[in-house]
Amino acid sequence: MKFITKLQELAEALIKIDNSGPDCKITITEFEKIKEDKELLRSLTGTDKIIDWEEFKSIFRQYQSTEFNFEWSKGKGQSGTLILDKITLSSEIGEEIAKKLMAENRQEGYFNETIEEFLNTLYAYLEKCKFDKKNIELGLVKESLTTTNNNKNERYKFSTRSNKFQIGVAQYSFRSGSDKSEFELGKTIEDSLRKILQLENIYHKQEERKHRKYQNVDFEGYRIVRTLSGDEIEVINVELKPSNKIEAVSEAISQSINYKEKAQKTYIAIPLFDPRNFYDTGRFYNFVKLCEENEVGIISINIDPESHKFIGLDIVLEAPKREIQNYDVATELLQIDKREYCVLCRKIVKTDDRLKNCGWSIINENDQSTCMKNSFEKIAIK
Repeated sequence: MKFITKLQELAEALIKIDNSGPDCKITITEFEKIKEDKELLRSLTGTDKIIDWEEFKSIFRQYQSTEFNFEWSKGKGQSGTLILDKITLSSEIGEEIAKKLMAENRQEGYFNETIEEFLNTLYAYLEKCKFDKKNIELGLVKESLTTTNNNKNERYKFSTRSNKFQIGVAQYSFRSGSDKSEFELGKTIEDSLRKILQLENIYHKQEERKHRKYQNVDFEGYRIVRTLSGDEIEVINVELKPSNKIEAVSEAISQSINYKEKAQKTYIAIPLFDPRNFYDTGRFYNFVKLCEENEVGIISINIDPESHKFIGLDIVLEAPKREIQNYDVATELLQIDKREYCVLCRKIVKTDDRLKNCGWSIINENDQSTCMKNSFEKIAIK
C-alpha cells in the first residue's frame, strides 16, 4: 500500500499547514507558522531547506505536481495564496486498491465509496475544504482497478454505466517469451490434440507457412475409421488462437468456416474458452450457438494464466461430421504418412507394407501371405 500510504501522509501534512480553515488554500501566514518544522516541510516539498515564502511556493507546486498529481495555482502578488485546483489520482492507487480488495476476497463494491474508504484522510480534508469532487480525476484509478488480475485470472469489472464493480474472469493471451506466441502454443498442444481427437497423425501447418497468418489452417490431421464394408478417412482441422479476446474468437470462427470443404470435422482451439473460465458468459454462449450453426467444434486450452503453463485440453463442443467433396487434403495426408486407399480391399494400408490392414490377402506359391493388389500388379507387369 505504498502509494495509498504516501497520499494519506500528504493529506495529514496539508491538514497541519492549512490550519486556518481548512479551505484547500495555503497563505503566507500559514507558511510562517510551520516554516521551522523541517519534517512537515519535507512532507510538503520533498526538502527542508526552504528560505522564504517565494521559494516555498515554487518548490511546493513542483513537488506536489510531480509526486502526487496535485495542481496548485498561485495568486497574484508577492504574498499570493496557493490554491488547490485539481487532483489526478494515479493508476498505482487503483492497482493497490484492487490487490487489497482481492486479498480480502471482496466480490463486489461501489467505486466512489471504495476510493473514499481507502483515502479516508484525504477525502475528509477535501470535504472540510468543500473541494469540488468534479476536480478529482479518477480515470486512471478506474482503469487499473479493472486491469489488475489475481492468481485466479480474475479482475474487477463494472456493470454498464454503473458505479458498481464485481469480480470476474479476465481476458487471457498466451505469452511464450518470443514474438511467435501462436506458433509456440501450437507446438505445445500438438500431441495433446492428436490424442484427444484420436488421430492417426496431425500436422502443425504453421511450420510450412513460416508462421504467416491467413494462409492456411493451423492443424490438419486424420483418423481412420475401420468398418466391415471398408475403411474411411476422416480429415479434421483445427484453427488455433493464442488469446480468448472477443476479436480473436470471432476471427477463429470466421477462418474455420472457410476450411470446412476439405475436412469432415473442423474445430477452433482457444485458451480458457469454456463456461467456467471465459470472462463473458453471455458472449460465450453466443459463440457456442454460432459454432453450432456453422458446424464448428470448440476445444478449450486449459492453461495457468500466471505461468502460461499448459495443463490440458477439453472438447467443449463436438464438431459434427459432414460429407466433403474435395479429397485433396485426405490424399495428401495419406501420402505424407506413406499410406493409400486400396480400391480392391477397401482398406487404408501402408504403401510399403500392404499386408498390414490388408482386407484381401492370399497364400502364394511359397505358402506366404500376399496382397491381392500386389499379385495383380505383378501379372500386369508380365
